[in-house]
Amino acid sequence: MKERSKKPWVKIRRILIVAILLGVVLAMAVYFIWLKDYQKEALLKVGYNETTIETLRAQLPDADEEAQIEELLLLPYQADLDSFLKHPDFRPENLLKYLNYISDLDHYRVSAIVYLVNQGISQPYSDLLAALISQPYFVPARLERYLVYDNSKAPAVIIQEVNCNLDRPYYEDPQPVDLAKDNLLLVNKYCYFDSEYAPENLVAIAAEYDNNTGDKVRPEVYEAFKTMADAAANEGLALGNNSAYRSYETQQKLYERYLVTNGKEYAEEFSARAGFSEHQAGLALDLGVPTGAVVGKFEDTAEFAWLEQNAHHFGFILRYPAGKEHLTGYHYEPWHYRYVGLEVAEYIHEHKLTLEEYYAVFIEGQ
Repeated sequence: MKERSKKPWVKIRRILIVAILLGVVLAMAVYFIWLKDYQKEALLKVGYNETTIETLRAQLPDADEEAQIEELLLLPYQADLDSFLKHPDFRPENLLKYLNYISDLDHYRVSAIVYLVNQGISQPYSDLLAALISQPYFVPARLERYLVYDNSKAPAVIIQEVNCNLDRPYYEDPQPVDLAKDNLLLVNKYCYFDSEYAPENLVAIAAEYDNNTGDKVRPEVYEAFKTMADAAANEGLALGNNSAYRSYETQQKLYERYLVTNGKEYAEEFSARAGFSEHQAGLALDLGVPTGAVVGKFEDTAEFAWLEQNAHHFGFILRYPAGKEHLTGYHYEPWHYRYVGLEVAEYIHEHKLTLEEYYAVFIEGQ
């Protein structure tokens, strides 16, 4: 009898618990509805219109919506709030950071603020900073160097020249070549090979592709060069190698000959110091024609005209192009071709870049 008498109370207790829980849920629902209405009225009073408020609520995650709006209400009215909310790179978690960043600014670009905050860049805002980060080849890691470079130059020029390390003197604190980059390694007046370095598995260039040099080159470069030379031959042209791999010692002798014969200024412009030559990488070829045309006149040949239009289709780039001498550090060399692989060669050719420019953004900058 006692067990039976307990059952009604158990049922009543359960009903009471359910009723209490439903009451709590209902109270919370009413509270949040009230809070939304309250916050909407507060936002309207500050100066935001209904469209902006709707966009704001749509952009903010439900879990953070009320808290972020409460913090937003502590800030002065921001006329550009809608522009931030509609920016394609807007991040809800950064909303208050965007608005705090611009709180003391008289003018700014919304896109620049979004980028700076998203990237965690804390530099004070300036027109130069905004212009720099909008450039297509901007590298965040080089920002400090861009800002202290010659600001009398256009932002695009600052980016280009700093990406090529022109803010640093040649040969001052040079870095070892990053061999892990393989076909995309960079060697120039800022990057060097040690005296012992030589690529593995160099292969001899067959006589039919060689202008009596007996040179060697990397296997992948040789295969690409043969394919390119054969394609040129099919159009009645003759391409041959004049100089490929050079050891550290060979390059040293060549540089010293230029130095003795023509002086230091000429040698620095026309020849690499030992350890700083692409030829030591086994990735470069100085091309010529079997007819004996001198190197300096190669650009006047039909072969050169063909290479201008086709070398990139085989993975080669003209390494030291005309008009880019200040970027590469060397005089224009229409005969010097560097293997970088098909995809990279196509990009460099299409966008008219030097390897220095490409490397800074897509290799080192990644």
